[in-house]
Amino acid sequence: MFTSGGGFLEIRGAAGDANPVGIIIPDDCTWIYIADKQTDADNTYTCLLGLYAPDDIAPASRAIGRPQTNYLKRPREAVITIVTRDAGGYNKYTEYTVYQEYYNPTHAAAAFIINIQPFAALASVDNANRVIHLPPLPYINLEFLPDNNISFAFPQTYPEEDYPWIDINNNGLNVPYLMYTTNSDNNGEERTAYLRVRTRKNGDPASPVITNRWTVIQDAMPNDALLATGHALQLRLLPEKELRLEGDTIYINHGNYHSEYYNIYLQYLANPDNEALKKRLEHALNSYLDNLDIEDNNTCLSVVGTNGIPAFVTSNDDWVRVTYTSDDQIIVFPQAYLPPAIDQKIPDRIGSFTVHMQGGKTKTYYMKQTQTKITE
Repeated sequence: MFTSGGGFLEIRGAAGDANPVGIIIPDDCTWIYIADKQTDADNTYTCLLGLYAPDDIAPASRAIGRPQTNYLKRPREAVITIVTRDAGGYNKYTEYTVYQEYYNPTHAAAAFIINIQPFAALASVDNANRVIHLPPLPYINLEFLPDNNISFAFPQTYPEEDYPWIDINNNGLNVPYLMYTTNSDNNGEERTAYLRVRTRKNGDPASPVITNRWTVIQDAMPNDALLATGHALQLRLLPEKELRLEGDTIYINHGNYHSEYYNIYLQYLANPDNEALKKRLEHALNSYLDNLDIEDNNTCLSVVGTNGIPAFVTSNDDWVRVTYTSDDQIIVFPQAYLPPAIDQKIPDRIGSFTVHMQGGKTKTYYMKQTQTKITE
């Protein structure tokens, strides 16, 4: 059920029976509660169950059924038990499953299409069998686009269970998109997840909502035929030549931190109990990461495959990050780097990444990061 909170279910005993009806709510269920219980004028026991609305759906959004972040989650569920007595005087336990929706089903899309970008050739969608095939690295962005003109309409999409490597997010326009991580921890084997996608039956906006199960398969290794035969590195050089390539080593002199959150970090290290500084630090760091423009990041480099075909790039160290840009280029950049203590400089660090090409060819590059000054 879709609800904004309050009472949702009245439980009544037998007519004229004032004995209470037992209701067992699981201890870990914090969203169902007993709203009211009383004996009516005809001496019949009644009880009203209530629901708490999800925390991150605003009242105005609930009123119009406009989705917020939570609509991408599975409907939450709990099993409640009603306790009565049978004709022999023994307790009778009857279980009911309560589902609470995170969105108003009247706003479900009549149909949807899956948009793949960039590197569309690396992924595939089998609509007939409802199967999505992903490459081992997260080069792909899959959007579940509504295929109709209904206001606020969208295909509700959520993982069938909690998977550590896949999730569904919102692009800010009520369009769900699939996010996933590198398949590097599954013993060299493909892995599978399942999604639930809910739309209107037969594409008819007036028909009931139906739920279909989609299978998501992620390869363990890339398809060799879809890899580049060669590659080139493109460094985003600064005038001061603070990012340079010598042989197979990329030297990064400045790091990729900036003064705003670096200076707050130093203050926080000196005052670790200061909650205000802690909040400022979190805000500055999140703002930096959220607004990081990879295209302009002066500590980035591009790995460009031959003939526009992407190379397969793997990171050999946690701080060496691999992602992609809208112009179909693979980007390698270092994770934000902070000093270990207030009275210490950032120590040098060396990491590496490997480019994989057709025919099993590989090339490993090293990234050496040293501290010289703080970039503004």
